This record gives sequence, structure tokens and C-alpha cells, in this order.
Amino acid sequence: MNHQKEVSQIVLRIFSMMFNEIVNPTQDSQGSLDDNLLSQVDISGDWNGTLSVQLSKDLLKHLTHKMIQKDKADLQDEEMIDVAKELVNLIAGQYKRLIGDHNQLSIPNVTNDLTQLSDTVESQHFVCDGSYFTVHVFQK
Repeated sequence: MNHQKEVSQIVLRIFSMMFNEIVNPTQDSQGSLDDNLLSQVDISGDWNGTLSVQLSKDLLKHLTHKMIQKDKADLQDEEMIDVAKELVNLIAGQYKRLIGDHNQLSIPNVTNDLTQLSDTVESQHFVCDGSYFTVHVFQK
């Protein structure tokens, strides 16, 4: 099941509405994985898998600043994690509409353990404010 075009449209729409940011799809990811976080939601029901957003801490700080209008120097880790969870939850909620309503979303979580990325079925790379991020879909 390949929904790359639809996922791209979902990401562009959410970044525009939520952060007032222009996002551009790109062919590959750039940058180090050292400072990346993975925000993810499990989907279960007629379709079983995980949707995750992999992004750098710098990009997450930028997005948190845009969303809550707080100076970057004053942002708390908890606030940034909440924004990462909200972002993946919105994307997964829209993705769920593509794969059918007989699916449930888990509570979002955030980790810096990127080892599961080797099981990715689909990955789409994007650029926002000069930083790269990726939306991954894993089907179980």
C-alpha cells in the first residue's frame, strides 16, 4: 500500500496550518542522525503498523517556538516533546483516513532510539526551515 502522494499532501497541509511553515518534499534525507528524535503512533485494526516522524532537535525547537510563541531559549524539553507528539498524532490521524476508519491510534510517544528504522516500508523526506525530516510508515 503506497500513499506517498497523500502523505506528502497531509504533511504540507499540517505544517502550513499548525506552524505557518512551507515544507518541500525532497528525494533524500540529509544531516546527522545523532540529534534526531522519533515521534511515533501505532495503528491497529484492519491495518497494523506505525507512523513516525523523525526530526532533529533543532527543527523541533523551531516548530515548538512557532506553535507556542515562546522564545527558543525559554523552551522546556517537555514542551518540545508535546509538540512532537501532537505533530505525529495529526499526521497519523489523517493517514488513518486513507487506510480505513476501522483502525485505532495509540498514544503518541517520542524516543531517540532509531534502530527500528530498518523496518521502514515507506519513507518520505522533507525540508522545513533548512532542516530535513522524514515521515516513516512501518507495516506489521
